[in-house]
Amino acid sequence: MFSRSAAPFYNWAPLEPFPLLGREFVEATVRQLASVAKQPLKLDDALKAFAALKETPEFFRWYIERYLMYQQQGPEQALLYTQARLHDASSYLRVWKELNRADRAVLLLAAGGVQDLYGAAAQKQLQALLGTADDNASVPRTSIRRLTGPKLQLMARVDHGAYRFEDPEFQSWVAARRTID
Repeated sequence: MFSRSAAPFYNWAPLEPFPLLGREFVEATVRQLASVAKQPLKLDDALKAFAALKETPEFFRWYIERYLMYQQQGPEQALLYTQARLHDASSYLRVWKELNRADRAVLLLAAGGVQDLYGAAAQKQLQALLGTADDNASVPRTSIRRLTGPKLQLMARVDHGAYRFEDPEFQSWVAARRTID
């Protein structure tokens, strides 16, 4: 919306890079937690959890919330619960089943790191995934249009020919599938 020259708010406002939250954030959270918890959380456990949760403050908040509510289960269980919550496959599986085979194949290629979804190499991979010998160049174009469209919004266009997943966790889930069925 802001970074591409054709975007509606390009150069509309200066983009300020914010520093990522890190160790200081975790330390402050652990200090605050110590004032309300019966069993204070060790800094090492909190740092381990923050790293395991990809240094995402929202996920770390979920972890702290779970730990605070179930302190007797310990920090490891809170982390396992939070990771399970993040990787809840039920919603991803439902979305996956609603997609057609071509859309699934394009998502698998994108999750696997294929940058040029319209190139000859991607076409061959699509043919293999779909089990067809047809050389149909419109398959990725049609799928990308659906996947980036207002109904699905699973991917976003970053630049000409470059796309990214809207949800990085969904990307990880798709990458782990290996098959379109």
